[in-house]
Amino acid sequence: MRRFLYHLLIIILLLSVNQSVEAQEAGVRKVTGVVIDTERSPVVGASILVKETKKGTVTDMDGKFTISVPADKATLVFSFIGMESETIIVTKQTDLKVVLKNNDHQIGEVVVQGAYGTIQKRSDMVGSAFQVGSKELKYLPAGRVDDMLDGLIPGMRIEPNTDSPSVRTRNNVRIRGDGSLNASSEPMWIVDGVPVYTGTATNIIEGMNTSISPLSFLNPDDIESITVLKDASATAIYGVNASNGVILITTKKGHSGKTVLNATVQYGVSFLNESTRFKTTNGSQYLELAREAWLNGGEKNLDYFPYTDNPHDSYSTTNTNWHDLLFGNGQTLQVNVSASGGSERMSNRLSASYYQEDQIEKGNRQQRITLRSVTNVQIHPKFSSSVTLGVSYNPNNLFAVSKSYYQLLPIFSPYDMDGTTYRLYDNIIDGTTTDSFGNVVPNWKKKKLFNSLAYRDENSDKQRAVQAEGNFSLKYDIIQGLSATVQFGVNYLNNHGASYSARTNWAGMDSNGEGVGYSQREESNVLTWVNVYRVNLDRRFGKHGVNAVAGIELKNVSRDSHSASGSGFMNDFIQEVGYAEQDSRLGSSSSDITRNLSYFFSAGYNWASRYYLTVSGRRDGSSDFGKFARWANSASIGASWNIHNEPFYSWDFMDVLKLKGSYGNTNNSRSSVSAKGAYNYSDSYFYDNRLGAVMSEPPNPGLTWETTYKTNVSIRARFLERFDMELEYYRDVTENMLSKLGVSRAVGSTRIYRNAGSMRNQGVEFNMNTVNIRMKDFEWTTDFNIAHNKNKILELYNDTEVGRITNVWRKGEDKNVYYLVRWAGVDPRDGSPLWYDKNGNITRSFSYDNRVPYKTSSPTVYGGFHNTFRWKDLSLRVNMTYSIGGYLLSSFMSGSLDDGYSVLSYNQPIEALDRWQNPGDLAVNPKFVNNNPSKSSMYSTRYLYKATYFELKNIVLTYNLPKSICKKMNMSGCTLSLIGDNVAIFTPDQKKGKNSYKTLMNGFPMTTTYSVSLGVSF
Repeated sequence: MRRFLYHLLIIILLLSVNQSVEAQEAGVRKVTGVVIDTERSPVVGASILVKETKKGTVTDMDGKFTISVPADKATLVFSFIGMESETIIVTKQTDLKVVLKNNDHQIGEVVVQGAYGTIQKRSDMVGSAFQVGSKELKYLPAGRVDDMLDGLIPGMRIEPNTDSPSVRTRNNVRIRGDGSLNASSEPMWIVDGVPVYTGTATNIIEGMNTSISPLSFLNPDDIESITVLKDASATAIYGVNASNGVILITTKKGHSGKTVLNATVQYGVSFLNESTRFKTTNGSQYLELAREAWLNGGEKNLDYFPYTDNPHDSYSTTNTNWHDLLFGNGQTLQVNVSASGGSERMSNRLSASYYQEDQIEKGNRQQRITLRSVTNVQIHPKFSSSVTLGVSYNPNNLFAVSKSYYQLLPIFSPYDMDGTTYRLYDNIIDGTTTDSFGNVVPNWKKKKLFNSLAYRDENSDKQRAVQAEGNFSLKYDIIQGLSATVQFGVNYLNNHGASYSARTNWAGMDSNGEGVGYSQREESNVLTWVNVYRVNLDRRFGKHGVNAVAGIELKNVSRDSHSASGSGFMNDFIQEVGYAEQDSRLGSSSSDITRNLSYFFSAGYNWASRYYLTVSGRRDGSSDFGKFARWANSASIGASWNIHNEPFYSWDFMDVLKLKGSYGNTNNSRSSVSAKGAYNYSDSYFYDNRLGAVMSEPPNPGLTWETTYKTNVSIRARFLERFDMELEYYRDVTENMLSKLGVSRAVGSTRIYRNAGSMRNQGVEFNMNTVNIRMKDFEWTTDFNIAHNKNKILELYNDTEVGRITNVWRKGEDKNVYYLVRWAGVDPRDGSPLWYDKNGNITRSFSYDNRVPYKTSSPTVYGGFHNTFRWKDLSLRVNMTYSIGGYLLSSFMSGSLDDGYSVLSYNQPIEALDRWQNPGDLAVNPKFVNNNPSKSSMYSTRYLYKATYFELKNIVLTYNLPKSICKKMNMSGCTLSLIGDNVAIFTPDQKKGKNSYKTLMNGFPMTTTYSVSLGVSF
C-alpha cells in the first residue's frame, strides 16, 4: 500500500510540475464557468474545445469547468450529445455561463455516470453500461421505481415479489442470470457513491426478514439517472459484491441563478386486473364438489355430510364472495415539491414529497414522506464541497389477505345471525351419536372458522421505517483535470413492527378457545458508513486522452435486532408486551458487524477518439472471512475501436461503427454464511440449570469469496443518426461457489459450507433505438431490447448432485431445470390419476423416484418494446415488456387444486369443476375424493405453467402547455399527464384460465392503476 501511495504521489507531482510550466508560458490564462441547459440544470460531461490550441476539457458533476486559453483571444466550442453546439469568442472574460439548447435530431448518444465520480460519453465507453434518465422515469408510477425499470434495460429482469406488493419489499433483480447457487444473485446498489443495504431487515427474527428495496426510501422525482454496469470493465473497480452487476443511482443537484420552483401532484385509482384474478367456486358449486367427494370417499349417503342445513346454518342458501369482501378499488396520491437555485458560488436543491397508497386489499395503506437537501459550494477557486441530507419516513398498515382468502368456504357467512358479530364457529356434523331414546343421530360440533374479516378489522399489523442519509464530500482541484476528493457517506435504517391479535378471534385465543390476546414487537437497525479518499484525472494532450481514478475505501455495516412477545391481556386496549402475563413473555435479539477495507484504481487512455484502452483493479478485505482468505482481488482490461473515426472510413450512411471487448473478474461475499461459525443461545438449551448454546453453523476459516470471470464483446452501429443498435455477447463463469456439504456430526453439525463448484451464464443482448418518422411537428421513435441467457452448472463438489423435491443441481445442466414426475392425465375408465415412470410407461402409482429433468424456469428471451409519439406539445409513450419461454411450477396450485383431499376445509379453484365423474369422461382433473389417497396433488408436471407473457406495462400521455400561455399565468412551464400502469398482461393459455401471473403471485391479482398528473414550474 505504501508503494502504491508513493507512486500515486509521484504522478501527481509530475502533473503539477507540468501544469506549472504550462501556466508560466507567455500569453496563457485561465477561464472558468458553468454549462447549463434551457431549464437551468447543469450539463454534466459537456465538451469544451479551444480552437486555437486544440486543447479541451469536460464539465464536472456540477456543470463547471476550468480551461487554459490564449491571453489575447480564444474561440471556445461547447458541445454535448443531444444538444446544439455553442461557439463563444473570449477576449477579457474570465467567468462564463453557457446555455446549450436541446437537439432532438440525435439519438443513441448519452453521457454515462461511471464509478467514483467519472463521466463518459457512450462513444468513449469501453465497459458495458446502460443508463435510464430522469425523462424516462419522470411520469412513471411513483411507488415502485425498480418495478418500472422492467424491460427498459437489456439483460435485466425484474421478478416480482410473490406476495402482496409492498412499497418497501424488494423485487428480485437479475442482471444476466443467476450468479450463484447459495449466495445472493442481487446486484449492488449505490446511491450517490454510497452503497445501499439491501439485505434482510433483521438477522434472525421471523416475520421481519424481508428484503428491502433500495429505492423504497427515494422519491423518484429526486432521481437524475439510473445506470446499470454489467461487464468486468465497468464493475471490477467495485470488486466485492459486484459479480451480479452494479446499479448506480445519481440524484438531482441544484443549479446557480434564479430559484426555480417545481410542484407535481399525481392522483390515481387502482383496480384489480380481472385476467389475473384467482377464481374459486361459489356456494352451489362448492357444495356439489364437496358432496361428490364425500360419496366418492366411501360414504353411502349424505346423512352425515358435515354441511347439512340445520337451524343454525343454511349452507345451501349461503353464498359468500370472500374476494369481494376483501378486495376493492385502491387509490394513490403523490405530491412533489422542489426548489433549486443559488449564486455563482453556491447552488442548492431542496425537495419534499408525500406518497400514499390505499391498496386494493381493503385496510392496507402504505405511506412515504421524504425530505432531501443537496448543497454545492465553491469555497475557493480550488476547493468545492457538497452536502446531501435526506430522511424518509414510511408508516404502513398491512394485512396479508392473499395467503388465505382463496381457501375460505363460500357457504360460511362472516357474520353471526345478528349480522354484526364476526363469526368464529360453524355447526357441522362430525360422525354420529346416540340420543336418549337409543337412536343413532348426527353428532353436531362446533368447528373453528378462520374469518379473514375479523382478522383484518380486529387485529393490527403496523410497520414503520425511518431512513436517514448524509453524504459529505470535499474536492480539491490540484490542477486542470486533476482533483482529489474526500467523501463520507452514512445511511441509517430503522424498522419497527407492532402486531396484536385480539382476544375476540382465533389468532388471539389459546388452545382451549379462551381469548388471551397476543402481542409482538420487533425492531431492527442497520447503520452503514463509507469513507472514500480518491484522486481523479481527466486530461487531453493533443490527440491523447487520459483518465484515471485511484483511492481507498473504508466501509462498516452494523446490524442489530430485537423482538418481544407475550399473551394474556386483560383487554384489547392494552397491547404492550410489558402488560402480558409474566410467564408468557419471550424475547430475542441479535447483532453483527461487517467491516471492509479496499484499494481501487482505474485508468483509461484513448488516441484521437479511435483507440481506447482501460485497466482497473481492486483489493478488498472483509471481516466476514477467516485469516486465510480475508483478501480478494478484482481486475479487468478492456479495449474499444471507433472505426468511424478512421481516415479510411468512408461509409457516410453509417455514422457510428464501434467494436469493444473486456475481460476481468469480480467477487461476491453476500450470503448468510460466515467463516467464523455461529451459535444459537436459547433457554431451550439447558444443562445443569444453566443457559446453553448449540452450534448452528460450523466455522470454516478457509471459506472465501465467490469469483466471477467476465468476458464481454460488442459491436455498435448507427445509421444516418436515426437507427442505433448494439449487439453484445457475454460469458460469466463463477468459481468457488458456496456449497453446503455433509460432514461428520462430530464437528457439531451435519452440514458445512465450502467453496466448491462453478457455474456459467452466457448469452447475447441486443438493443435498438430508431427514429421511424421525423417531420416538422411529428416524431415517432422506438426503443427495443431483447436478451437471451443460458445457464449451466460446470462443476459440483465431487460431481455430487444436490437434490431437492422439484429441482436438482446437476453438473452439465441449467440450475433452474425442474425435476418432476411427468403427468399422464386421467384414466377415463375410473378417473384415476396417471403418471409416466422413468422409462416412459404409464403408471397409476406416484413416486418421486420417477422424476426426470423437465423444462426450465429460465426464459428463452426477454426484454422490452417502447414507442414514443410526439406531435407539437403532445406526447404519448407506450411501454411493453415480454418474456418468452420458460415454465413456472406452482406450489400455490398444488395446494389448492388437490382433487378433494381438503375439500371439506378449503374452497376449490374454478378449474376443479372440470373433473372426472363418469366412465368415459375425458376430464382435465381426476375423480374428486374426500381425503384423496391417490397423491394426485403431489408435485408433477401437472402444475407446470408456461411462463411466457406480454405485458402492457404503462401508457403515458403528456401535454406541455405552450410557453406563451404559461408566461401569461406567471409560470415557466405546465404539464398535464394521463398515466396507465400495469394496463394488461397476456399469457399463452389465458383463455383456459391458466394465467401464469396469478399462479406466480400466490393468487394475488395484478393491480392496474390509472392516474392524472399535473406539474407546474415557476
